[in-house]
Amino acid sequence: MVGRNPSPPRRQRACAPCARVRAKCHFREGNLEKHICDRCETMKKDCFPQNTRSLRRPRRINHGNGVMVEEDKTLDILQGVLVIIAWAHMCHIDNSQVTNLAYLALGYAHNLGVTQDMLSAQTTSAGTSDKAQMTNLLAAIRALLGLYCVLSIMSTRQSRRNPLDVPYVESYLKIVSQAQATPSDPSIEYIVRFVQMGERLSRSFGEPHERTLLSPYAVLLEGTGSRFRNDLSRLAESVPNGNVETYSQTFELYRLYLLVRLFEPAIIVACHPDEGVPQFVYLLTCLRNCLQAMQSFFDLLLDSPVDLLLRRSILTYDQILYVMLQAAKLLLVEIPDWDTRSVRQTLDLTNVLDQMVSRYEEAERLRRAAVEQFVFSALEEESTNEMTSTSKLVKEIRWLKYWLESRFQGSSGEVEEDTYQGALKPSWSLGLLEEMPWKIGNI
Repeated sequence: MVGRNPSPPRRQRACAPCARVRAKCHFREGNLEKHICDRCETMKKDCFPQNTRSLRRPRRINHGNGVMVEEDKTLDILQGVLVIIAWAHMCHIDNSQVTNLAYLALGYAHNLGVTQDMLSAQTTSAGTSDKAQMTNLLAAIRALLGLYCVLSIMSTRQSRRNPLDVPYVESYLKIVSQAQATPSDPSIEYIVRFVQMGERLSRSFGEPHERTLLSPYAVLLEGTGSRFRNDLSRLAESVPNGNVETYSQTFELYRLYLLVRLFEPAIIVACHPDEGVPQFVYLLTCLRNCLQAMQSFFDLLLDSPVDLLLRRSILTYDQILYVMLQAAKLLLVEIPDWDTRSVRQTLDLTNVLDQMVSRYEEAERLRRAAVEQFVFSALEEESTNEMTSTSKLVKEIRWLKYWLESRFQGSSGEVEEDTYQGALKPSWSLGLLEEMPWKIGNI
C-alpha cells in the first residue's frame, strides 16, 4: 500500500467529514479516530473545506487513481470510497463523478471478494483468532451493505436496476444486529430494509424499457400497492422509538417518501388525461393518499432541527427534492372531481418552499460558522459570494417556487423561466420513473 503520512496535515484533518471527534475537543489536539481519516488520506479524499476549493480541484483526479494503482486490495480503500460517495453532494462532486466512483467501488468489492459468500469463507479461514475474524467479518459486511445501499440510490436516479445482488443479506443483517459492535449497528438493519422496500417498488414497476404510461399505474390497481403499504407500515412500526441510535424520525421520513414514490404513477396519469387512460375513482383515492403523505412529510421535516439538513447522506438527500417536485406536479393536476383550489389550500407548497429556502440558508450559515470554528489555520477566508452546494440548492428551490407561482397564474412556464431573479433552474435527477414525462419542463 502507498505509504501514508502518520499525521495528516491539520488543515486536512480539520475538515474530514468522515472523522469522528471526541466531545469538546479541538482539532489541533488530534483527537481523531485516525484509521478513519487514513482511509480518506489513502484515497486522496478532498477533505479541505469549501474555502480552499481551488487547492482541492487538482486532487480530485486521484479519487479513482488511488483505487486502480493500489497493488494490495484492502477494505480500508473501499470504505474510503464509500465515505466520499455518501457525502459527495456536500463536497462539490457532481453526479457523474459519483456514478463513476460507485461502479468503481463495485468492481473493487468484487476483487476483494466481499460480494461472495463471506460466511463460508469465514469458516474455512485459519491462522486468525475468532475475535479477529468476527471483527473483520463485521467490517466487510458493513462495507457490502453500504455499497448495496449506495448503488440502490444511484440506480433509482438513473431509473435502472441495482447491479449488486446480495443473496446473503438476511444472514448479514442478523449478524450485524446481534453483534452491536458499534453504536450505529442497531440502525443498519432498518436502513437496509427501507432501501430494500425501494428496490421492491422499482421491480414492481417493471423494466424501464418496457414501461408505458399505464403499466406502473396498473400496479396500484392490481393490489400490489396495498400490499406494499401494509409491509411498509409493519417495517416502520418495528423501528424502536425513543432511541437516538435508531434515527426514528429519519425512518418515518423514509416511509413517507416511499409512499409518495408508490403513488407517483397516479400523478403521471392525472397529469396526462389526453393519453386515454381511464380516470377511475381509485385514481382520486391514490391522489388523496399521496397528498396526505406529502403533508406529513413536510410537517415532520419542518419540525426537525435545521442542522439535520447538513447530516443527510446520499441515502436521504434526494428525498426532500423528490417530494417537492412531486408536490408541484400534484398541485397542477386538473381532472374531474379533483378540487384543485382546495388541494392548493390544503398543501400550501409555496409557503413550504419559502420555509425550506430559509432553513437551507440557516443551515449554510451553520456550516460556515463550523468552518470558521474548526479551520482556524486556513490561509484564506471563505468568500461569502462563493456558490456552495447548499447555496446552489437554495437558488434551485427558489426557482421551483417562482415557477410554480407562475403556473398557478396561468403562465405556460416557457417565458423567462431561466431568468428568475436570485434563482437557478434545477437539474435534479430523482425520479424512479425517469423515462416518464415527469421533468419540470414537461409538467
